Amino acid sequence: MFRQQPDGTRKELPAVRVSSGSGLSPVDFLSAVSFLTDIPLETKGRPERQLVAESDADHKRLAELGATEIHVKRGAQPIIRNVNAEVVPQSVEALLPNVTGTRLYADALRLNEDVAKYREFWRVLESAFCMRENALVNALAKYQPAKELGFTEDELSALRDARGGASHAVGSGGLAQIVADNQMARERLPRLKTLVERVIVTKQNWGTPDLRVRELIPVAGYVKADGTVVLITGTPDNDAPSGN
Repeated sequence: MFRQQPDGTRKELPAVRVSSGSGLSPVDFLSAVSFLTDIPLETKGRPERQLVAESDADHKRLAELGATEIHVKRGAQPIIRNVNAEVVPQSVEALLPNVTGTRLYADALRLNEDVAKYREFWRVLESAFCMRENALVNALAKYQPAKELGFTEDELSALRDARGGASHAVGSGGLAQIVADNQMARERLPRLKTLVERVIVTKQNWGTPDLRVRELIPVAGYVKADGTVVLITGTPDNDAPSGN
């Protein structure tokens, strides 16, 4: 594909070449871009809220306003990314072997509540290793990229328990327990997100218990267990993972 330039020349647009029969869809490419940018993206958009005229008077008033969409105030909260890659064909192509992970990750980003995001991010780990509960915790505790980020079996068990609280509203604690579980999920979300991103860019054989590693995108930063943010520069330091 080409874009016509003002001077009449044509500039080739960046593209990823995919063999026929790959089974990949536009959503899969969009999921990879969503992972790289950490922004929820969809194949088509629509106004989240829109005024609908129910009478001639409404039609007249909307015409005076000049729009039917309702303004929704947006906000942003900075958070450290585990990856720092340009959105170029090479980066998207590198992620395609783990397209299941990027699809689940993109789905999680579209959710509004932290507790829902936490639950969906944990699903990425379950998908990556095809394991659940204690088996998944044990596998992650042995997974080299997770160990390099300082994850221990105790911390991983705590993250799993927080996931359980985010998924179930059953218990004798009532509303107070639900609020406490939601708060725990919110506090641990950055650390879980760090792990999920690292697994997506290092898991060699997605959907299997295999612990082998393939570095798709180098680590750029991460959140430690105590909440400290670590940024990786060109010069390795003692806090930075060694890589593979």
